[in-house]
Amino acid sequence: MKLLVIGLDGVDRALVERFDMPVLQGILEQNTQVPIKEDLWARGWVKVLSGLPGTETGAFYEQPKLNGSGEFTQSFGTSKYAGLKKPPLWQAMGDRGVTSGWLNLPTTMPAASVDGFMVSGAGGGVSPSDRLPRKACFPAEMTDDLTQDRMCWENRFRVSGYRSADTYIPACTDAIWQRARIFSRLVKKYHVDGLGFLAQKEPVLLTNVFMHDVLNHRIDGTEFATRQLLKNFFNCLDDTIDFLCKTLQPDNVAIVSDHGAGPYRKSLNLNALLHRNDLVKFPSQPGQNRVKKQIRFVSRMALRKLLGSDAIPYDSWHPYRQAIDHTRTQAFAHFYVPGVYINDERFSGTVTNAADKQRLVRQIIDLINHDPLLSSENIVATPFRELHSECPFADLLPEIWVDLPDDVFPEHMGKLLAKNPLDRHWFDLRDLPRDIGSGKKTPAALCSF
Repeated sequence: MKLLVIGLDGVDRALVERFDMPVLQGILEQNTQVPIKEDLWARGWVKVLSGLPGTETGAFYEQPKLNGSGEFTQSFGTSKYAGLKKPPLWQAMGDRGVTSGWLNLPTTMPAASVDGFMVSGAGGGVSPSDRLPRKACFPAEMTDDLTQDRMCWENRFRVSGYRSADTYIPACTDAIWQRARIFSRLVKKYHVDGLGFLAQKEPVLLTNVFMHDVLNHRIDGTEFATRQLLKNFFNCLDDTIDFLCKTLQPDNVAIVSDHGAGPYRKSLNLNALLHRNDLVKFPSQPGQNRVKKQIRFVSRMALRKLLGSDAIPYDSWHPYRQAIDHTRTQAFAHFYVPGVYINDERFSGTVTNAADKQRLVRQIIDLINHDPLLSSENIVATPFRELHSECPFADLLPEIWVDLPDDVFPEHMGKLLAKNPLDRHWFDLRDLPRDIGSGKKTPAALCSF
């Protein structure tokens, strides 16, 4: 094999240095390092596979559907690569007559036809709760073999079924080893001697939940147990890299990631600021409905305490997005997007005049940049969409970009700026409502070749 590319989702140099990973550390020391800073809204794996930024691909984690509603989507697959300025990497390899093998790459559903094999990864709007579909495999008949091998397609926390660290982390450890063995076997079966690309998603799945435990060294109780399980996972991740290098004997090894990992300490909800200034409106609720919801909330809390936290799932009453009334709203923020949208014709909104849009952009930037609380956190707003008005996906972009500290995540509920209540030690995971716990993505990514 000429080149083996190992994709480590959510891994940066700082994370590698926190654990005993001599093989990976040795590769990074030997290779050339390219400093990469991701914006965390555009999909990093699409950048890796296309060589293009999100403004040129339209690949964003949360993006407007542009169907006249206020709905957003995370969908992105192989069909979206068609017509871009550059062909995706698998097509570029095929055009050059290079054999290639691909396993677990996000945003590659359905699997593309290649001279070799491809197994698409989950994500990109494809639910990881589904079993491995035939459209995820090329050749399609490979699906039966992988199903018989009981290949773990992905272990995303909420759909995994695991609810404690001592079952979830070992399951992730087993998954990366299983995937490495399957990849090695497929490379040999399909005679891939050009490019091999294996992506491992589990590092980011674990740091998103357990970053507090990654950063804190306790020597007793469940804190120690979680830390030891994490150490074993990253030791094994290093072992899988060693295994692949020895079994495939590539001429060159490249290590890439789509972003880094860090603590998630605070949430930002810009809709709180916009609502305070009468720019965003929420659906009105009669007082009686509010009372009913409060009674339901208190009742569920009491039942959870009485019957156990699994009796009533936390996320059944803990929404992380608040509905917006687009018929009365001038501007709004959205979950995952570090910015503010003007509620214009894209959303069948109220703002249609260009002069009004420009006025609102200036007003909102001024509100954000002069808010004492946001200024104290070095949160800064700048014009964004107008700077990319000529790009093919300008309609997906927010009018205003907001630069955030690495430990702040853009939410859609709660106060303007609030502490993350999930930023703590985790062992019993029954009260964790979603895949994001004490960790989040950070801009530093690996590009080592």
